[in-house]
Amino acid sequence: MLGLALEGGGAKGAFHMGAVKAFLDEGYVFDGVAGTSIGALNGAIIAQGDFDLGYQWWGKMDTSLLFDIDQTHIQNFMNKKIDKEVLFYLSSKVKNIVENRGLDTKKIRETLKLIIDEEKLRQSHTDFGIVTVSMSDLKPLELYKEDIPYGKMIDYLMASANFPAFRIEPIEGKFYIDGGFYDNCPINLLSRKGYQEVITIRTMGIGRIRKIEDEHENEYKNSA
Repeated sequence: MLGLALEGGGAKGAFHMGAVKAFLDEGYVFDGVAGTSIGALNGAIIAQGDFDLGYQWWGKMDTSLLFDIDQTHIQNFMNKKIDKEVLFYLSSKVKNIVENRGLDTKKIRETLKLIIDEEKLRQSHTDFGIVTVSMSDLKPLELYKEDIPYGKMIDYLMASANFPAFRIEPIEGKFYIDGGFYDNCPINLLSRKGYQEVITIRTMGIGRIRKIEDEHENEYKNSA
């Protein structure tokens, strides 16, 4: 069996899809996928059999699709085209973030509802696993799709990608944060399923990497 482990790394998640496309074009077939944070979101798309959809999604990605942010103002700021209008907009956004205790992730959730098909993912023969950390129980959670309660798949995908700057929404009264605080590249989730061949796509993102429990993995690194 061949596994695929996707490391967390925010916007660097685009690299996952480019690398996976290269493997698929060469005829590779992945029997299991595990991911943390953005790796969990990409992994779910791949595991449910909709790689092409995910690839196209990343091709048109910008911040306005994920957050309630005006892309024009952000681009002007990045290009140092700063005027009173840009400064006023940024100031109001910072105020909203503080008052709401984090960035609103409503648009991310709405986007996931369009591309993640929970039933399709569950019925897929491809193994799938994610990592998150329960702040309520003060412990990490390494979950396979069969461990996640029905109807809660998107909630747990969001939990795996809950960066502290985001406004955290509870799941059944418990709060979770980004799985990168425990294991940003969950090779071990696949190892425990019996995978001795695992391709890991690294983003070199910020996060902890656990010691590999099984050394029989091939590593594919992002050297950019």
